[in-house]
This record gives sequence, structure tokens and C-alpha cells, in this order.
Amino acid sequence: MSTQTSQAQKDIQLLVFKLDEQEYALEIANVVQTVRMAAIQPIPAAPPHVAGVLNWRGQVIPVLNLRQRLGLAPRPVDLDTQLLIARVKDRTVALIVDAVSEVLSLPTTCLAPPEKIGARLDALTAVGKLGERLLLILDQNILLVDDRKIPSSLPTAEILR
Repeated sequence: MSTQTSQAQKDIQLLVFKLDEQEYALEIANVVQTVRMAAIQPIPAAPPHVAGVLNWRGQVIPVLNLRQRLGLAPRPVDLDTQLLIARVKDRTVALIVDAVSEVLSLPTTCLAPPEKIGARLDALTAVGKLGERLLLILDQNILLVDDRKIPSSLPTAEILR
């Protein structure tokens, strides 16, 4: 049994999702829920990666466009687009993703540090190798680097104006 406990401590639990055909992952401990696209209310003068806010379980939360945040080509949002509700820096946010793939347990021995070759690689904590697959594991805290302009919550009346 101690071998199982030892192995479990060396695994990382991840939620895998896609942007285009690339697989990304977040630590599952910080993911609250996955939901289908909902009505998003735009916020005037918000940073480009902030799509707006939405009402989630009676709480108004910011919606971040991961494509914009990671410097990827834009893609129209439709009913198949999914939202990851996650805890980032003690805040609840919704992250727009193309599709959610799976939850998996990845041994930490399969993780490699990202190479420092691109402007947006600061958003990665590691690259996970799973057979022929490469998972880009995002640093959730870097997603809100410009969070001074992102409202943590807004009264519903302000959103409806």
C-alpha cells in the first residue's frame, strides 16, 4: 500500500482541453466545473483577453479568452465552445476553450520544463509527455497577470445596464 501512496504523490491530476488541435492542461484541483458556452456580457475597456463576465450560480465572474491570452488565432465562439470554471489566484473565473478532452493522472517523471523560446511560454509550467502526446500545462496564476482591470465581481444591476 505504501507503494501506491508513493506513486500517487508522484502523479499530477490534470484536466486536458484543446485550443485548435493542441492539447493543454490545468491541474484538476483548481478546476471547479466544465460547462457549455453561456451568455457573456462584454465589459467596456477591458483587457483584450477578457471576453466579459457571466452569471455562474448567482455569482458574476470574469470570462477569459485563452486564445487571446496565449496569442493564438481567434475563433468564433459557438454552442460547442466550452467554459472551464476555475479557481485562479483565489478568484473564480471562466476560461473559454474549444473542447474538454479528459481527466488524467500523469506521473511527474513525464514532465519537462518548457523551453524559453517564445513570448507566451511564461504561461506554461511544464510540458507533459504521454506516449506521443505533448500536453502544455498552463500556469493558472499567469492567466491573471493583468488582473488589476478584471472585476472580481459586479452587482447584477451593473451588468444589465
